[in-house]
Amino acid sequence: MSVSFKSTIRIRPLKSTEISQGEVPTVFHDASAPHTVTVEAPAETTKSSSRSSSIGGANDVATHHTFHYDKVLPPTSTQTDVFTSVGEPIVSGSISSTNPTNSVLFSFGVSNSGKTYTLMGPSGECDDESRGLIPRVVDGLFSNNNDLELTLSVLEVYNDLIYDLLPSTNPTTTTPSTPSRRSSSLPPPPPKSLKIHQDAGGFYVHNLSSQTFTSS
Repeated sequence: MSVSFKSTIRIRPLKSTEISQGEVPTVFHDASAPHTVTVEAPAETTKSSSRSSSIGGANDVATHHTFHYDKVLPPTSTQTDVFTSVGEPIVSGSISSTNPTNSVLFSFGVSNSGKTYTLMGPSGECDDESRGLIPRVVDGLFSNNNDLELTLSVLEVYNDLIYDLLPSTNPTTTTPSTPSRRSSSLPPPPPKSLKIHQDAGGFYVHNLSSQTFTSS
């Protein structure tokens, strides 16, 4: 079985609040090098023993690091650009009648880097252009197959613990049926973390709930 990995980076533009606070871009992409990103590390003064030296002075040293990716989406990229680059190959591979493929979409980034916006879009109602990658992929799957049944599980890995994000169908996250007299004044109990098990078919998350859909 062949496995192919493709790495894509999306560079988030500065927010208006960041610009007003004097923030400047530190990640750069040159169209002449379409697979390369340059990151500028914060400048550090070489006069560490002198309190009078200031950031941005003649002795400051800025460090540049270069990284290479299969695809670079610049700050001007749209949600549609993301789907064209990342989502369409997932859809076409999944519905292929000659060479169907399994796909894993893994999103990684620091807090406030735009992961949720890229994957799901803005919170609340949004227009078609602002929709995220996952809703577009789901629409693509159903629009190409009228008989499709999609089974969905949603989990979160946080601090090395696994939590079910569809708790309504998971008995491990429901509250007791006979609460104590004080339970109405207490917050609901935290969800229980789930465990990874292994059987002949491979690894799976025990007691992870799922729901089946026939349309997007």
